Amino acid sequence: MINELQQHKTSDTVKWVLTLLAFILVGVMLAGIICGWFDKKEQPPEQPVTEETADGSGLLVTPESTNKIRFTAMPLSADGGAEVLSDGSYTLTATIMPANAENQAVDWSVNWVNSSSDWANGKSTADYVNVIPASEGALTATVSCKRAFGEQIKVTVTSRTDNRYSADCLCDYSKKVTGFSITDYAGYNANGFTVSSSLNSYTFDKPSYIFNYTSTTGVITYSDYTVDDNFSNSFNTTITDEYSKYLSEAGLTIQNTSKSSNHFWGGTNFFYFYASVPGGMREVSFCGLTTEQANTAVSIAKQHTDTAVYNWTITCKGTYSTYTHTIPIYFSESSLTAVVTGISLDSSTLMY
Repeated sequence: MINELQQHKTSDTVKWVLTLLAFILVGVMLAGIICGWFDKKEQPPEQPVTEETADGSGLLVTPESTNKIRFTAMPLSADGGAEVLSDGSYTLTATIMPANAENQAVDWSVNWVNSSSDWANGKSTADYVNVIPASEGALTATVSCKRAFGEQIKVTVTSRTDNRYSADCLCDYSKKVTGFSITDYAGYNANGFTVSSSLNSYTFDKPSYIFNYTSTTGVITYSDYTVDDNFSNSFNTTITDEYSKYLSEAGLTIQNTSKSSNHFWGGTNFFYFYASVPGGMREVSFCGLTTEQANTAVSIAKQHTDTAVYNWTITCKGTYSTYTHTIPIYFSESSLTAVVTGISLDSSTLMY
């Protein structure tokens, strides 16, 4: 009887100990879950996920997303209801997480990524990029570029109720061609012939200009930029429709109305040009005219000096932008001279 009582007491003690251990274990687990939940709330934002967006202009935007605010970007079209500047505009949309957050008001700001850089020092981002919210505290804003810039700009949207949560959008400016110029070089005696992108037209006043656009005679100017770009240059010479009409009315058929050429053809040399070939010299004409026909074309050009004979176009094509500039070329009367096409005498024999 005594042994049975002793065993019963021992069994009860073991049960109480096991029950106590179970409660302790459950308590530890609950404490871990609760602490983990609080730790999760205090975690810093996740690393941003970026995706570059471009609209074919100089302005590039790279939205970044955090675990609380997400960015999306879309280029504005001309019919989007907002002003579209020469370098493009974007609509940026911030998304608050979770979606059922009671207060979703945000504030927008613009800053240099590195305000102490040599380029950005002393400059205001407001002169280059501005952000206009759709309304007070709105999640959508229009980002517009005013001019080229040489330091990255950061657009930031911040939760108005908790400034720990924000998202950034990086703005870059791609390298763009802003103009070009050509100056005379030895051997062509162009008397300081100069063509620049500021010229809307050019008039040749001498008959001997044949001018090549090369890397040594031509200078291309570029914008400020944060993203470099490579450009391929192409050149095209096209006879104007109005001058072509005059030639057609005179019964002249033009073989070449347009061709790739880095030449500026001046005056008479546009119609007559001699190229060295095996066995002598060969006549070459841009228009594909014979010498006799070229004389007629010259005569027509003299009668219409107010009509551009051809357009010269330079195109610089890059990854993000394309630059095109066209200069109408006119010929003055002094630049146009008919050439000799033959010679004859009134008599082939003389008798004394």
